[in-house]
Amino acid sequence: MFSNEMEWDKTIITIMDDTGTEEDVVIEIGDDHVDIRQFNEILEKYDLITMTPKMLYEMLEAFNRPEGLFRTELQRDPLK
Repeated sequence: MFSNEMEWDKTIITIMDDTGTEEDVVIEIGDDHVDIRQFNEILEKYDLITMTPKMLYEMLEAFNRPEGLFRTELQRDPLK
């Protein structure tokens, strides 16, 4: 199960474990950063990963590629 929230400066995606075994994973996407966090019960704080939007795109793209080394290039839509 997951939820999407759109705010004026960011999108927040919360992914919930249907079994209740794992803590929620929250992905916060802004114009210049992506934060992925999950509460760590042992340390009693959040584990945090910060990346660029291009890195998130490449991570998602990697699921659809075979073994190997790949380079991506993002192009902005000239009409926007």
